[in-house]
Amino acid sequence: NDFGSQNGPLLGPDLFDRFILPHLKRLIDLGHAYHLRVQLHCCGGFAPLIPLMIKARLDGLHGIQPDCRGMDLRLLKAEYGEKILFNGAIDSHNVLIDGTSKTVRQKTHEALDIMKPGGGYVAGASHDTILEETPLENVVAMFDAIRELGNYTEGLRIQYYVFSSDDLILQLQGIVKEVSGTRALYQVNFDVHCGDSRTRAQYMVEMVLRYPM
Repeated sequence: NDFGSQNGPLLGPDLFDRFILPHLKRLIDLGHAYHLRVQLHCCGGFAPLIPLMIKARLDGLHGIQPDCRGMDLRLLKAEYGEKILFNGAIDSHNVLIDGTSKTVRQKTHEALDIMKPGGGYVAGASHDTILEETPLENVVAMFDAIRELGNYTEGLRIQYYVFSSDDLILQLQGIVKEVSGTRALYQVNFDVHCGDSRTRAQYMVEMVLRYPM
């Protein structure tokens, strides 16, 4: 589903909205009907299309090529970081394939510094896979850098829409308040919107993590 080229989207927002989005939304709705999150792989520079993908309630975007036109990581995070998950963003070609291990670590740290705050980011290569021509030492350098800086601690927000219709929205939001080893303390907010009325309940929840944070 590559809707972008190196220089921008392959079709403009109006054509995308008319010919592509209805079919994309049908697939997204199908996933949501089975209580699944839906992620789309899309290479290239497609930033002008992202608002329409969010409108269709897409949960995540994979690829995120920072070397393509319009795919500046700081702008993407600032504009859409609270509306959709980004997966990728570590340059597969110019960094992972052509760079040194030192460059890979540096650029991975830079991507994490930009994309990680507040959650909504999965670190990884900006292509659909780690390409076979990628030097092994660079693959190891990327994952080592992610392991060093990729853990979330206090302040992470986790947001879920449990149920949504035209009249009623039930929203669950968790905020990590404290982390110690394999235990995390969350402040969980339940928001119920029905017409013009809104109700909130708040709880503290302790969770046992599979791996230490």
